[in-house]
Amino acid sequence: MRDTDVMKPRRTFPMLVAVLLAALAFAQGDPLAGTWTGALEPDGINLEIRVAFERTPAGLTGTFDIPPQGAFGIPLADIAATQDGAVRFGAPSLAGDPRFEGTLDGEAMTGTFTQGAARLPFRLTRDAEGAAGAPPERPQTPVAPFPYRVEDVTWRGPAGTLAGTLTLPDSPQPPVVLLINGSGAQDRDGTVMGHPTMAVLADALARRGLGALRWDDRGVGGSDGDLGAAGYDGLVGDVHAALQFLNERGDVDASRLALLGHSEGGIIAPRAATELQDDPPVAALVLLAAPAIDGVDLLVTQNEAIYALAGAERSDLDAQVAYLRALHAALLQGDEDAAVALTRERAAEQLAALPEAQRPPNVDAVLDAAVAETRMPTFQDLVLSTPAEALAKLEVPTLALYGERDVQVTADANVEAARRALEGTHEATDVVLLPGLNHLLQPAETGAVAEYAQIRTTIDEGALERIVTFLEQVLLSTSPTTR
Repeated sequence: MRDTDVMKPRRTFPMLVAVLLAALAFAQGDPLAGTWTGALEPDGINLEIRVAFERTPAGLTGTFDIPPQGAFGIPLADIAATQDGAVRFGAPSLAGDPRFEGTLDGEAMTGTFTQGAARLPFRLTRDAEGAAGAPPERPQTPVAPFPYRVEDVTWRGPAGTLAGTLTLPDSPQPPVVLLINGSGAQDRDGTVMGHPTMAVLADALARRGLGALRWDDRGVGGSDGDLGAAGYDGLVGDVHAALQFLNERGDVDASRLALLGHSEGGIIAPRAATELQDDPPVAALVLLAAPAIDGVDLLVTQNEAIYALAGAERSDLDAQVAYLRALHAALLQGDEDAAVALTRERAAEQLAALPEAQRPPNVDAVLDAAVAETRMPTFQDLVLSTPAEALAKLEVPTLALYGERDVQVTADANVEAARRALEGTHEATDVVLLPGLNHLLQPAETGAVAEYAQIRTTIDEGALERIVTFLEQVLLSTSPTTR
């Protein structure tokens, strides 16, 4: 789940830089293929970055790394390169509509980055050796050759094409698990801080006789659409479209389909399961770090945990909680203008409280970015969400796992709420608190977001075994349906 604090406490570099970097995402011509390195220098800060583009069957894809921050493998999207050397890439799903426009001249890309009212020069050079720093080892990342079939697939969703990867074991009409990403623009591998969570899950499932379908979020990779504009109805519609796609295939068993959602995906999955009207049916759910309390309470508890780790003053936290409660009230009344005014005021307060050396070079751009996110339907639906309502309607086996050290979907608030909501729904349903794990279900020291990239493990092996064993028991205990 996103940290909705407009400016995180005691941040060491401007928010504008972080959002700007998340826009280095895009290309559609082979001249871009390879690794590019450079540095951003807003306000005297030298921040090393690396961008890598690769030709795949789905087209040119890419990632970017920020080695000084321990961030690797961030997915890229919206890429265009013309024959006359013009290059464009942007991040339409991010606040402030960040865009890069420039020229490609041999081994260099130069141009201007814009976000809101901000304009900054940008330069990258081709790095044949990839010397911007090797990404940390991820021992669980699947590496070919695989003992199962891997197929890149596309299907029609509510907003256009959805693109993903289907993994199928070598068995007739296997069951399939749909893997639903958490918040933010993620690729089909569910890459967060260099950890391909959904790829690791798909690999573990396929090795145990279970298929998996994972896909790029709207506006990422090969998928059309705008993630921020989708709203929860749109994201539920994407899941329904994926289920229908599987229902029309002859090589899977549509009577044995399950949903697995992580974080915000754990809000979408129960809604999709309860709104399907059995066409096709969902046989089971797995919910990983899934919110069970109302959205505004989720954001409050999240901010409390993150502010505590950052050592923020109690007065700062009180001001943030007051803002979140007022924001919720305004959105609940349908008053978007009031919500926007609250966000702009709160962001301005936080910017003013920063030491001058940490303030972004263009304050208006940061304020515009905060306002843009507040207007996004998907963000508003999070604030207004009541996930327990859908949980209480579930009638199929459900496994919900929570990490004890999760600071984004805190266990102390959500575990009991999930148990109450799921009580009596199905005899095979279980809610489990896993000691020592964070929001990604990694073994963690503090649970802080900054730790994610530093941890070698993508998913704790014990948690992974629980997930696969549960789905084996539910989906492989019945014979395939003949069609």
